[in-house]
Amino acid sequence: LTTWSRRWNEAVVTGLRSEPLFYSYPYFIRHMRPRVPIGSGLWLASYGANDGKRHPYVVPAPWTEVVLHQYTSRGRIGGIYPLDLDYTDKLQPLLAFPPV
Repeated sequence: LTTWSRRWNEAVVTGLRSEPLFYSYPYFIRHMRPRVPIGSGLWLASYGANDGKRHPYVVPAPWTEVVLHQYTSRGRIGGIYPLDLDYTDKLQPLLAFPPV
């Protein structure tokens, strides 16, 4: 899947002139065993207790940081439940990817 992911990424870059984030979760990344990061950053789904609250997480190799952290699939906003909830401390990478 690492080769497929890189090819898909290249097709998106070529077609949209923008490099997407790589979205996955630690167990899957561990079994993919990528040697270098894929995409323009990692969007990590890591739920911890999956109780709707943010919990610490470990950034899986080969990434060194997370652009976006999906921390629960049991979030609630207003009367809507369940929702995936995410956190980022840097909105700029999500708002506008510069052309590559």
